[in-house]
Amino acid sequence: MVAHARTFYNLKPIRVSIKFAKVPFALGKGFENTAGWPHRANSPDRECLKLGKREEGGMSQKKRILIVDDDPDFAAAIQKILTTANYHVDVAGNVNDGMKAIEEEIPDLILLDVMMEKYDDGFNMCYDLKHDHRYRGTPVIIVTAVTEVTGLKFNPETDGEYLEADDYVQKPISAEALLTKVARLI
Repeated sequence: MVAHARTFYNLKPIRVSIKFAKVPFALGKGFENTAGWPHRANSPDRECLKLGKREEGGMSQKKRILIVDDDPDFAAAIQKILTTANYHVDVAGNVNDGMKAIEEEIPDLILLDVMMEKYDDGFNMCYDLKHDHRYRGTPVIIVTAVTEVTGLKFNPETDGEYLEADDYVQKPISAEALLTKVARLI
């Protein structure tokens, strides 16, 4: 004989109220920012959900971003933030997979780590992309912890001869800062 759960445990129905709270999170180490989650229909935070759309022939299509990073946890965190902001996001764990993905379909933007299998993989990939006429116009954001690891500082404005990325971001980066940089370049 199976007893009904309400009778068996003597449970009473309760009413639950869910409030929208600010959830702290940042990409990389520590907590740098808060972002409203989930987004309410009339919330100012809802605007971030409109970021990843592009109009083509009267139809709305998601903008495509490729993340090339060998840290699966970091890539997954960035992917979650960008998909929540209505971007289509692909992830490649190394330079070879990244180049294959780009050759299959050129993304609207590339987020590229510097240190992967080699310390300069990201620099070399960025250099190759910016010197190939097929990919020259694709914005590249370098997202790295190279300064923390090596103590070397890189900047597209001062190191533009070799580091031809469109922007440079240190890990950790807040979701808000990442979305701002992405929206500016796409």
